[in-house]
Amino acid sequence: MTSTPIREPDPPDLSAEPATVEAARPAQPEHGVAAAPAASREALQAQPADAAERVEQATALGSTSPGRRRRSPRQGRHRRWTRWLLAGGAVVVAAIGVGLWLTVMVLGGKSPTGLADPADAAPTFVPYRDPQGRFSISYPSGWLREPSSDSQAVLLLRTDRESQNSMLVRIVPLDEPVGPEQLAEARKLTDSLVQASDVNVVVARQITLNGVPGYYYLYTFGEPGSDRFGLHAHYFLFSGSTMHVLVFQALPDTEFVGLAPDFDAIARSYRVG
Repeated sequence: MTSTPIREPDPPDLSAEPATVEAARPAQPEHGVAAAPAASREALQAQPADAAERVEQATALGSTSPGRRRRSPRQGRHRRWTRWLLAGGAVVVAAIGVGLWLTVMVLGGKSPTGLADPADAAPTFVPYRDPQGRFSISYPSGWLREPSSDSQAVLLLRTDRESQNSMLVRIVPLDEPVGPEQLAEARKLTDSLVQASDVNVVVARQITLNGVPGYYYLYTFGEPGSDRFGLHAHYFLFSGSTMHVLVFQALPDTEFVGLAPDFDAIARSYRVG
């Protein structure tokens, strides 16, 4: 499957955050929904028939060519980070509902840590343990596991065979470890990875998910008023020389409300190691 190349733009202005979840949708009177850019026009136009393949295509990154101008040592380090992350298959992102967890982040600005793990109390959730011991997670028993052609996409789920609502876990080995001292530099990278001309980032912040530091992004994408208008979210979690990427998708965006409780439970059940 061919990946859609993504350029490396300047980091977006992420200072403004919506007061409510609804504020995440920029207004567009004609359609009654926010005018939100797409993850990339090429990715949206190339629509695989299978929802699982569509998710992988939407989250795959192509390589980029470094510029030829002379760089300072700092710029060189940033470019080097970009190269080894892109070489590792870093994701351009995905979708999310994240019910109470996301609502807390948007409305209260609080970390999700400390909230009760819904997977512990939800009998309809089943545990999954990565065969290599890199992570564990719980997901609804009715969801379907799908095969993936991407060796780094270690878990691909969707709600049912006809749905485009899905969840993806990608494990990316890094050439260098990311610790507290490197986290700020990693932010420059993650900003650039989720930025595209047709993406509207509405939330971007540093988080700690069950003890693992990283960054969380929420954005809208697609053609407003169409069934291609959705909500995407992206988690970059850094654990030493490994980056854990969680991708959730609600497509179309009207699916968000119904999916929010499950998305919330899945995200909070994720454990590294």
